Amino acid sequence: MTNTDGFTDMTPAHTYFFCYSLDLRHYLKRRGFSYVCTGLHPKTKRQFWLFERKNGLQSAIDEYNEIIHERRA
Repeated sequence: MTNTDGFTDMTPAHTYFFCYSLDLRHYLKRRGFSYVCTGLHPKTKRQFWLFERKNGLQSAIDEYNEIIHERRA
């Protein structure tokens, strides 16, 4: 059975990060992270990049958000 996010009930969706920001994707790639696949959101048709949540990915996302927050302040 497939959920609305495209994962089967057997796939823990919390192990993946859907990145809808091209800037964040570039940042993560520069930090050495590779995405698993890319696709389009079924309703909005916005492109996303799917990253596995491992090896410090969340720390890199947090760092990116801090940088963006500092630039806007």
